[in-house]
Amino acid sequence: MFYIEKEEKIILFDEDKQKLQDTIAFMPQYKGLKIFETERPIVNFEFADTTEYIEKQLNDAKKQKLLENAQKRDERLNVGVYYKNILFDSDVDQKTNLQFIAATLGDDETIVWNGKNNEPLECTKADILALGAEIAKLTMAIWGQGGLNLTYINAINSAQTIEELEAVNIEYPMEINEESGAENE
Repeated sequence: MFYIEKEEKIILFDEDKQKLQDTIAFMPQYKGLKIFETERPIVNFEFADTTEYIEKQLNDAKKQKLLENAQKRDERLNVGVYYKNILFDSDVDQKTNLQFIAATLGDDETIVWNGKNNEPLECTKADILALGAEIAKLTMAIWGQGGLNLTYINAINSAQTIEELEAVNIEYPMEINEESGAENE
């Protein structure tokens, strides 16, 4: 790699020395500057092997990985939960509605509760509480102490290299085990 620097900053670089010489001929402000040769990688006008460059790349990659985690986490929460083979919302409104219904529904009463795809389920108070428990289980497996979200955040933040960071495989499974936050077998 060939490069030209001015005031200790790389201003031009190329793998072809002749291209740099030709460029200088049309740029009088760089006339007289020496063309250096190096084996060091250059990216975005910086040596890509400095501690500062490597740390910046790692920090930028961590930010992207944290965004990926947030996106996948929110997508999984938005999918919902299954109860009696029907998919139900698991959002805040659903939780609030279930709490209200559970508080007002008598033990011997039933109510028709619709799933995400408008599939009706005749529910007793026990069903409403069990559905709420499934949503709570999902929420805790993702957001709770030792949940998947925190596990991924800790793995991302503790990565010391890009390779370690790339090894963090973010997956929020449909089936979640409430004790460990891991996928049910």
